[in-house]
Order: sequence, then structure tokens, then C-alpha cells
Amino acid sequence: MGRRNYFMLLALLAGLLIGGLEAYLAASSRRTVVETAKQRNANIAMISAQRLSGALREIDYIMRDVHDDVCGVMPSLRNGPRTQAARRINHILERKIKTHPWIFGFGIMNAKGIFVAGVDREGPVKGSVGADRSYREYFSHLASHPREESHCSGAFQELHTKDVWFAYSRAVRAEGRPGLQGVIYAGLYAKEMAALFGDAGFANSGAVAVVDAAGKLLLHIPPLREADGRRAEYPELETMLQKRSGSFQAITTSPWDGQQRISAFHKAEGLPYTIVVSSAVREELGQWRQQLRYQIAGVVLIIGLLLGAAWLAGRLLKAKLQLEAQALELERQAKTDVLTGISNRRHFFEMAERELMRSRRSGKPLALLMIDIDHFKMVNDKYGHLAGDEVLKSLCITSQGMIRNIDIVARIGGEEFAIILPETNPGQARVVAERLKDKL
Repeated sequence: MGRRNYFMLLALLAGLLIGGLEAYLAASSRRTVVETAKQRNANIAMISAQRLSGALREIDYIMRDVHDDVCGVMPSLRNGPRTQAARRINHILERKIKTHPWIFGFGIMNAKGIFVAGVDREGPVKGSVGADRSYREYFSHLASHPREESHCSGAFQELHTKDVWFAYSRAVRAEGRPGLQGVIYAGLYAKEMAALFGDAGFANSGAVAVVDAAGKLLLHIPPLREADGRRAEYPELETMLQKRSGSFQAITTSPWDGQQRISAFHKAEGLPYTIVVSSAVREELGQWRQQLRYQIAGVVLIIGLLLGAAWLAGRLLKAKLQLEAQALELERQAKTDVLTGISNRRHFFEMAERELMRSRRSGKPLALLMIDIDHFKMVNDKYGHLAGDEVLKSLCITSQGMIRNIDIVARIGGEEFAIILPETNPGQARVVAERLKDKL
């Protein structure tokens, strides 16, 4: 039973070893899948940031042209809007607005932040002329940072359409005229940026997001209208917003759908925008989980086979031990007298021949004692065969108690017994015989 338990224990240990190895390999492959997804998303985020920077450089070229065209007119607007000057500026802006699909409107403010001229896709904007825009970020930032020539604002949301937009503004500073002459800004729809990033087709659950310096969502691919303009509550994003540049990757919980996602954050250099590229952990690990199920099934199968083999080995061992025990019992029965439990006649002659040959080889003496119970038939007749059997047993026990371990007692007949005494001379044998006679 113990050995069979050893087989089962070894099978379990082997199964645990295989299971542990498979678990290590599964964990290692999971880390590889996650790290690969992180690196892919980081590469996409970096490329997306470069594309965004390139697109805004194109906007900047347009803004430089507008700056050069309106710079000479700005001094006449320092005290407020003037119809003739505004008409001239609007004519310039109407030509420029068609040069880039992102631009939905232009606006110009004087040094005091008063809106003096502007156009949208439909023509000049008249309702805002004379309005104070000095509190707007696209003006206030440049007014408070005299060393900066341009600025990208955070996210704004239109009241009616709920479209998210941001402004690219440039300071108007003329040579020979100190200080800020005014600010030009271009209103840019964030949704137009989508063409830069494709359809996020790198994974079924892939997503690209652009957030501003305050963490507000400018753009999300695929579109999430309910999230536009809202703050992206990524705890990991807070660290990124403090940096001027850089990137990092992490497993995050999406603030939009609550899914765990493998996210890469990349701060666009020189811009107040962070690109977030993410993909669902569930999808990324889908193939890994499928493979894991196959591995688990394989391990279970192997452990089952090991336990089955251990059970079969235990059964075979049990059968072998039973056969050996039966063979030993048969051998014992063949050599032992059934009644007295000592050697029988057949075994006696085998042992006698062996001891005789050994005595001849070694030259040491060998003695033989013969014991016969006189009138034993009378005991059987008077007291019965059971009593006679007890007499024979008692004689054997007494004889065995008075001889050495190397001596051999055997029953060679009904009431006849023999004792082989190795390494015993005649005188010593006589002493043993007398002691047995007296005792019996």
C-alpha cells in the first residue's frame, strides 16, 4: 500500500512540476504579449504626435502669412474696430480660410483684446465685433508671455453643436513698434484631426485620444460624442500633464468604458497636447487566453495520464508482491511440517546434505541427533490424537529452546525427530543429547 502511495505521490509531484512550468511559461508569454502591445501603442502614439506637430506647423505657416498681411493695418485698430480696416482684414482672412480644412474661422483682436475683425466659412463675423476677448486663453496667454510668438489653446465646446474646437493664435508684433499689437487666432475643429490618425484599426478595440493641458478630451477615435470636451480622468495622465515632453506606458482603466486598457501616453513636443493610444487588455490577451486553455487542458491530460500510470503501476506492484508472497508461502509450506512448524523430512535431507558438504570443505565437525518418542501410540490411544499433537508440539518447542540458532530441528517421521548440529564434535553432541533427554 505504501509503495502504491509513493507512485501516486510521484505522479502528483511530476504533475505539479509540469503545471508549475506551464504556469511560468504562460506568465512569461503574457508579459511578452502585454509588452509587445505597449511598445506598438507607444510607437503609434509617437507617430501620431509627430503627425499632429506637422499639421500644426502647416497652420503656423498660414498664420505667419496672415500676420505679415495684417501687421500694417493693426496700428489703426488699437483703439477699437474700424470699418474700413476691418473690411480690408476680412478680405485677407476670407482668402486664407480656404487654405486648410481644419480652419473654420479667423479672429483678430487688438492689443486690448477687443475683437476687431473676423470671418468664418460663411463670411465676415459681425456679431462679435467690439466684444472683449482679453479673457480668452488664445489672447491672455500671449499677452502674459511676451517672449512667445504662438500658442495652442485647450479645448472649447460650442454651445449649440457641442463640437469641440481649439485655437491656434499668433501674436502680432511689428518691428519698430514695441509691445503686443494684437493677436490673430484660427479656430480649428478637433474632429478634423481624425484624418491624421486613421481609424485606429491596429486592434478591434484600439483607440486614439488627444487631450489638452488640462486633461480635456479634444478628439477620440472611434468617436465618443458624450466624452468630447470632458476631462479624461486617467490617474496616469496627471503625471504626463506635468511634463513638457516624454512618454510612458501603463495598464489603465478607461474613464469612458471602464475597461482595462494597455495605454501609451506621448506628450507632443512643444505642444500642450498628449496623445493617448490604447487597446483593450481583454482583446490583446484573447489569443493568449485561448492558448492558455489549451495548455491547461494539456496539463490536466498529462496529470491524468500520470495518475493513471501510477495507479496501474501500483496495481502491478501489488500483484507482484502477492505472487512473491504466495511463492514464499508455498516454499515455506514445502519445507515446513504442518503440525509442528519445524523443518519437514524433505527440507531436513536438503539441509543435511548442505551441512555435510560444508563440513567436508571446512574440516569442522558435524553431529546428528535422532529423537524418537517411546510408546507414543499409547498416548494417542489413551488421550486421543489431539493430545498426541500437543505432545509433538511441546517437544519441538522444548528442543528449539535448548539448541543454538545455527542448529536445525526437523520432523522426519510420525514421532521421529532429528537435530543437525554444525561445528559440534561427538563429546559436545553427547552433552546436548543428555540435556535434551533430561528436559524431555
